Order: sequence, then structure tokens, then C-alpha cells
Amino acid sequence: MQEKYLAFTGRPNAGKSSIIKEVVGLNIATGKRPGTTRRISKYPLSGDLVLVDMPGFGKMMGSSKRLENKINDQIIEFLESNAQNIVLAVSVLDRSTFLEVTWRLEKKGFISVDVEIVKFLADILGEFP
Repeated sequence: MQEKYLAFTGRPNAGKSSIIKEVVGLNIATGKRPGTTRRISKYPLSGDLVLVDMPGFGKMMGSSKRLENKINDQIIEFLESNAQNIVLAVSVLDRSTFLEVTWRLEKKGFISVDVEIVKFLADILGEFP
């Protein structure tokens, strides 16, 4: 039976493992510093569905450029070689990163649907700075 993947991706310390731990109830390592997850980890869910917790993609404070490149290459390799079997990819953005990216895009005149829905939810929930 071919595995099907639910992949969690994002920058270092975005909260990928924390979300997985809380939502799915897996007992996995989490930490306050970037780079707690340093290898691609697979967790069988049911049938052929496998949850994939990825290390952070990009700059990791306190890590060598060589390690960052190695981890980034492993992530790219996994995603490219398993693209046909990824049924859902979740890109996790922490709030501060999302707001920074949103601000940069708005300065260039872009307002994406994602930005609109987050602003809408923030207005309803009263939690947007």
C-alpha cells in the first residue's frame, strides 16, 4: 500500500511540531529555540495516511550554514520525490512572520485572499494588532 502524506512545513520555530502535538496528540519534542526538529519525522495516522513533521526551512539561529543547507536539501528532496503522494501540505506561519510578510506585500500593492481572511478573522475575534 502506497503511503499518503499530510505534510507540515514552515520556517524554523513556526510551531509545526507544537500544532501536531496539540491537535493530533502525538508526544513529540517541541522547544522555544529554532531547530528542535532536525530531521523529517513520519507518524502513521490511519490506513495509509502518514503525518510528516518537517524541520524548519530557512535560517536557523545558532546553526551552521552547512547544516541549514543540508536540512533544506532534505526537505526539498522529500517534497519533490513524494509530490504525488502528498494529499495535504500545511504551511505553518507564526503570527509575527505572517504580519511581516503581509506588510511587505501590502507595500507592493498586493493583498491576497489569505491576508483578507486573516484580517476578517482578526476583526471578528478582536486579536489583530
